[in-house]
Amino acid sequence: MRGDKDKIAALTERLAVIERARLKLYDLLPGLRADLDGSLSAAVLKKARDGLGDDSTEPVEIDVSDVLAEVRAAFAATGPDESLTKRVSEQRPTKPEQAKECRDLIDELANARARRTNAEDLRTGFPRDPQVPFDDVASYFQRLDLALEPLQDAEKKLPPWAVQLRVSLRDEATLRTRVIAACGDALASWKRAKAEPGADRERLSQRLSALAAGKVRALELFPDAAADLDRVVPAADLDAGNAELAQAAGRQRWFATSRDLIARIEALRTIAEWRAAGAQLSTDLAASDQGAAVFAGDAEVQREQKRIAEARGRWEQADAKVKDVAAKIAAADLGGADTIVRAGGFGNEGKEEIRILGEAAVHCRAAFDALDQRLDVAAAVKSLADAKAVLAPVVVLAPAVDQRIATWSARLDALQQAASGMVVIPAGRVRQAAGRVDSFFLSPTEVTHGEFVKFLGELKAAVKGIDDPAKKLAAVEARLPGVGMTADALEVVLGMDPRQVNPRMPADRLTWYAAAAFAAWYGRALPKGEEWALAAFGDGNKQKYPFGAPWDSPQRDMVFAARSLALVDEAGLSWRAAEGAPIHHLAGNVAEWLAAPPDSPTAAVAGGKFNDAEPKARDAAEGTFVPADKSDGRLGFGARTMLRPRTFPGLDWPR
Repeated sequence: MRGDKDKIAALTERLAVIERARLKLYDLLPGLRADLDGSLSAAVLKKARDGLGDDSTEPVEIDVSDVLAEVRAAFAATGPDESLTKRVSEQRPTKPEQAKECRDLIDELANARARRTNAEDLRTGFPRDPQVPFDDVASYFQRLDLALEPLQDAEKKLPPWAVQLRVSLRDEATLRTRVIAACGDALASWKRAKAEPGADRERLSQRLSALAAGKVRALELFPDAAADLDRVVPAADLDAGNAELAQAAGRQRWFATSRDLIARIEALRTIAEWRAAGAQLSTDLAASDQGAAVFAGDAEVQREQKRIAEARGRWEQADAKVKDVAAKIAAADLGGADTIVRAGGFGNEGKEEIRILGEAAVHCRAAFDALDQRLDVAAAVKSLADAKAVLAPVVVLAPAVDQRIATWSARLDALQQAASGMVVIPAGRVRQAAGRVDSFFLSPTEVTHGEFVKFLGELKAAVKGIDDPAKKLAAVEARLPGVGMTADALEVVLGMDPRQVNPRMPADRLTWYAAAAFAAWYGRALPKGEEWALAAFGDGNKQKYPFGAPWDSPQRDMVFAARSLALVDEAGLSWRAAEGAPIHHLAGNVAEWLAAPPDSPTAAVAGGKFNDAEPKARDAAEGTFVPADKSDGRLGFGARTMLRPRTFPGLDWPR
């Protein structure tokens, strides 16, 4: 019997070894637990254990509760020693519940040993040289806690032996000292790096942030180290460092912004681009100026600010010059525009726009030179068309110039229409004037009866239904500029009832008011005395008579001392006919009213009339002007109209 019991005990011990090995594999290879259960399940082991206990001898009750209590007390105090496992495994309780308790305790001991081994293995990762921001220390502590966490009870408390193990493995006294030293070293290293020329401010900022975070982490890890940490890393040093780095970062941002501004300004090619970007640039430039104020006294910032100001100033000056040139042209001051363009003094900014405006002004000047020198309306119209074409690329910058050219073009069209059928009288000098007489257009004939009747009809239609003479004058006064028309004089004109004659006969019995009103109504004027003389005798009074022949020559072909008037376009040809200007009856037929100041009660007539006899007729043909009251509408008083381009309504002759 004794031999059988020994064998059973040996088998029981071997079975216990197998169970412990199985538990160890459970802990080490959690992914293979299913395979372990399949190969060697707990049920199989239990059945084997139960079989060993099945003998034919009479059972003896064995109580191991005291042993188990002792083992548990030792387990809690000193940990899962192998001797404890051996002692439990040697027990042969007869009570099933104690047998199960033994097995469970063996499992607990095996599990605890595995957890202890895992924790002790972490010692190889002990942070011997902790580095800011101490992620290595925090990670080490965390891994220790995770390794020991399965040993916690329901109240999340570790057994005493595990607490002692945790304290031993953390070795906080050593790490606390090293962490404090690392903080001090990090601050000293940062200060040295900051003092180096060309230090990377971004890198310095990162290191200082890491140091601040490390100090916070150190306080979390070692709450009792606050005083020591404040000693090696004073808060004042961190604040000062952050302030300095913040200023340096702000300075770096300002330079980046300023360089972007300069690049944007230098990338501009036209005034149009400058104006398009103007609002945003102004905002950004103001922000740049405000930002630079923070760095007062910083020479490099001041130099950069000066670069920005110079780049900005060049475009502002160019824009101002473009506006100035455009304003001069728009105000018909071509001379002023030319002066600005010729003065130069501008760089590449706006150079092309100013050149274009200057070229447009040259074409405009050419237009009026063509008018002034040759009365060549067609050439003037073409020059203005050229000016408009030249202006096209910059028209958006100078709409007022485009409008000015359009207005000039429209008025030239009106001038061309008003001058239709008239002849050109080139500029010259005559003894009747002290200086040069500008060129002008002159009607080749006197005002015809038909033309005057048409005018009277239009004038009467304009005042139809108005009884008050003053209101009649107000209704038509705008179309009678420079006439000085009075209500009484207008009543006389409106009361005229021309006799029925051939429409090609000259308008006769005209008062000065009637003649001046007719001319003004159609945008024309009466000629001045010197203008009439230039037309009649030529530059320098080279002709003695308008017909260009001696007084007693048959070529005078004129009507003096006649019984009646002649048709306006028959006979009486001027010497200018040989030059392509067929002017009729500058002498004879009707005496022609001349221009006079509006407030003067008198005016003069020129050329003599059909019923003048010698010597009066001869004097008139030689250029003697006969004064008369403006209200005088005697037989033989008529008119001839002319156009002065310089004073043509709305043409606004440029300076």
